[in-house]
Amino acid sequence: MLVLATHAPHGEPLPQRVMVTLALHELGHALGLGHSSDRADALLPTSVATALTPRDRRTATLLYDLPTGSLKN
Repeated sequence: MLVLATHAPHGEPLPQRVMVTLALHELGHALGLGHSSDRADALLPTSVATALTPRDRRTATLLYDLPTGSLKN
């Protein structure tokens, strides 16, 4: 389950752009992606992205292209 706050701590509603950024970031985590150090990526801890970057997409693709089971040889 993913739950997002819709208001700032002081009670003011969060702007739509902020909500999109938060949702994109948290959905990335729900898909199994970790934080990124690239400023453009949605998974940057302080991201302002409203869309996935090509790097975000490649990371998700690599994650889901891995075979199931152990990664050990």
